[in-house]
Amino acid sequence: MRILPWVALGLVVASVIGVLCSEEPWSMATGLIGVSAAACILTIGTGLGPPGPIMFVLVAGVSGQIAISPNTAQIGLSKFAIPALVALGAVMAYGVVVAPLLFPFVRHCEGEKRALSDLFPGIRFDRITGAIAGRVVSGVMLASLAGWFFDARYFHWMVLPVVAILQASHERRLTTVRAIQRMLGTLVGVAVFGLVAIIGPSGFWLVGTIGLLQFAIEVVVARNHGLALIFITPAALTIATAGRENNVMFMVRERVVGTLEGVLIAMIVFWVWVWFESWRKNR
Repeated sequence: MRILPWVALGLVVASVIGVLCSEEPWSMATGLIGVSAAACILTIGTGLGPPGPIMFVLVAGVSGQIAISPNTAQIGLSKFAIPALVALGAVMAYGVVVAPLLFPFVRHCEGEKRALSDLFPGIRFDRITGAIAGRVVSGVMLASLAGWFFDARYFHWMVLPVVAILQASHERRLTTVRAIQRMLGTLVGVAVFGLVAIIGPSGFWLVGTIGLLQFAIEVVVARNHGLALIFITPAALTIATAGRENNVMFMVRERVVGTLEGVLIAMIVFWVWVWFESWRKNR
């Protein structure tokens, strides 16, 4: 009850930054770098836990993309209505989380009450968490600059794989496995999206499809990242292409290419960092 309002505030702030930085590719790159750095400090440094900084980067990137979308202007939606909608969603989610705590038997199952200062004593980095945060920020900087340089329209899809891969672990094997999972899961997820696009759900059927995909994500994401991407990818593409039939193949191509580029950037940053740490240790 005490921690989640701060998470919600962080998501709203990330959305505001995404909207404010949405006008130019260079400003969007700068915004994503700033959000990733702040999110790494506040989530990794305090030991907040999964899903880590990636959701704040995602909210910033998607908010910026919606802000410059022609559809947003066509329906007369103000850019700053986007953070307001994020805030509304956060309030609704918070209500769902805390509603069971109204019942005494649920509160008693949660264990003894602990002070917030005991749960999160402050921002602290050791060698491992410092390396993870440094890799994530370095990767986001490189991916954002690459997206700006190549004028990628959806370059947050290049940034997100970088964060997802580099925040997962400091170990070589686990990081490599996460990169492989990211590639294969995205490719299979695109095939699943193809089936959804063929069926073409609309209205409440569209809402139900997204809800079903989101449910599948939550069931498997903690166990296997690659399996979760089989559902994350069609969910993201279904939302992005709803009502935009002419842009479907373009967005699919941007998603696949952006993911592959992000995986490549993540592995370059990771192995360069490993080499630098080894060189410094043996100096």
